[in-house]
Amino acid sequence: MPAGTIRHRKARPKGRPGRTSQQSPHVEESSGQREVLTSAEMQKEDVQAEAWGDRQTKKKKYTFRLLLQNIQRLPLSARESKHEDILNWIFTDEADAVILTEVNTYWPNVKPHQQWNERTKGRIPQGEKHRFAHNRHGSPTGTMQYGGVGALALGETRHRLCGTGEDLTGLGRWVWMRYKGKGEHHLRVVGAYRPNPKGTGENTVHAQHQKYLLQQEDTRDPQVAFNQDLAKQIKKWTLMGDQIIVALDANDDLRDGSVKRMMARQGLGEALLTQHKSIPTVPTFHMNSDGKLIDGIFVTRGITLQAGGYYAFHETVQSPHRALWIDISFEDAFGCKLQTSTPVAARRLHLKDPRVVNKYNKILEKELQRLRLPQRLFLLETKVRAGVITEAQAKEYEAVHVAGLHCKAHAERKCRKMKMGGVDWSPAYQQSRDAIELWALLRRKKLGMKVSSRRLRRWIRKTKAVNPWGRSLDI
Repeated sequence: MPAGTIRHRKARPKGRPGRTSQQSPHVEESSGQREVLTSAEMQKEDVQAEAWGDRQTKKKKYTFRLLLQNIQRLPLSARESKHEDILNWIFTDEADAVILTEVNTYWPNVKPHQQWNERTKGRIPQGEKHRFAHNRHGSPTGTMQYGGVGALALGETRHRLCGTGEDLTGLGRWVWMRYKGKGEHHLRVVGAYRPNPKGTGENTVHAQHQKYLLQQEDTRDPQVAFNQDLAKQIKKWTLMGDQIIVALDANDDLRDGSVKRMMARQGLGEALLTQHKSIPTVPTFHMNSDGKLIDGIFVTRGITLQAGGYYAFHETVQSPHRALWIDISFEDAFGCKLQTSTPVAARRLHLKDPRVVNKYNKILEKELQRLRLPQRLFLLETKVRAGVITEAQAKEYEAVHVAGLHCKAHAERKCRKMKMGGVDWSPAYQQSRDAIELWALLRRKKLGMKVSSRRLRRWIRKTKAVNPWGRSLDI
């Protein structure tokens, strides 16, 4: 792994009515207006908060893995734990494409060193390509702008990327990445965010889109405009012969809402609901109930899932939304099995650094003398000069040669330390982060939000917290 790459996040078991984009980040602050659960109620198993669908395992060979997450604002600092969690999740789960919705960032006001490519430079093995979209017609004074979408291409398949784009209106409603497959086979991955119904305030996504549409003398509701405009784009892409994947936060019930009907008219079906018809649905937003899901992944009929499902709440990134994932074969995605390349390993021995060279030579000389290889080679040379080399002498020469190669490999391993950590780490730092994670989850659980009970119990065992269920919100 190259220097500076991220650390693995902790191993995990493999396996919204009326909500607005602007209300969700602050929903937990209104605890005084909400009913608080008792200790006994908190300890009850909440099936709707656990992972759903297939058990995620190590990605199989020749498989394209797509991840979707509404992240409720992308952090601007690489030092924030949420930023590290995003990178760890992407790396650990071996993503080929990642869709991030509600990025909530006005990129023109973001400082150069806080831009995405600067914060991730050297942090993602094999590199990545990305495209972010925001409302270009707004002019906020800071970096906060509700809405927006991001798409990341990673791993081997990123070399197949032949184009990227976004919503032509400049509203940042969707982005797309187009991959080149065998012959004329193309895969288009689309990430989208559909605004909530009309709410209060001038900065909501609905208000932003409504303002632009009225300036264009377009009286359509922003939700209707989203459905109609995206349907036109999908129809255009379908006529080009592309296989299409649309991963989005629809802010609509994807079991029977208008977005599902629109997608069906364009020949796309919700992949996870199709894959798991016999399993009762679960919500993808923590304030929803009755199995209502508003985040989903739609695919054209030529794409068949190998596996897919939902993560448990708060399993990947701190967000009120679940993360979703699907696996499809390279044959469906690209029309062929792509040849994988072997990543280049970082060399510890640098000839341009005299300190490293001197240390290498000292370690190598010490190891050669320990095995008495120079003496054995000199003795062999004197015997060979006296006559023709025998079979025993040839075996001795081979043994000395192999031992010498092992000595060189040993010296290179010891000549320089590789700095692999993305951020400073210590047991005390990890212990503090675990404690923060535990109390954040307990607070959400006490407020009646969707939180995985299994994840809570794991964190309680890890932190050895005493009577965590009975604590009040005041401490």
